[in-house]
Amino acid sequence: MLREDEEFRLAVMGLLGYADPKPSVDGLVETVNELTKLVKAHEERLAGVEGNRGTEGAGQEGG
Repeated sequence: MLREDEEFRLAVMGLLGYADPKPSVDGLVETVNELTKLVKAHEERLAGVEGNRGTEGAGQEGG
């Protein structure tokens, strides 16, 4: 019955203390998007640090 009757399903969700799930899902999507941006920024920063690592100390060997 829960699968067939949306109104009944929403009523049961309300009785169980569940609010409209859409705002929760929207908030989760926004958080995942923010985390994705942070990961990309960290990857770029790390790539820059690793790239600079190869040039540090050049010409100082053998001393």
